[in-house]
Amino acid sequence: DDDDDDDDAPSTIVDDHYYPMFIHAHQAPLRRNVPATIVRVEQCAIQPDGSADVFMTPMAYIWLEEIWERPGTGGLVEARGVRMGMDSSESY
Repeated sequence: DDDDDDDDAPSTIVDDHYYPMFIHAHQAPLRRNVPATIVRVEQCAIQPDGSADVFMTPMAYIWLEEIWERPGTGGLVEARGVRMGMDSSESY
């Protein structure tokens, strides 16, 4: 069969998995209306000292709306945001 049908193509390890995504904000202090980026983690290598090398892809830009610290995490912060409009995204 000379069809170029991909139904028989081998699957990759990522076909049935999702990449983790999170909000990356790099301005302090974190507060309402601070710009941030929703990123997808492409690769993460955790070093013996606990640091990590993380490769991320930006997926969308947001304005932070609510920010709170998750109890018992030693300072992990969670947030909710509102997606930026096209003009704001392009200038960010």
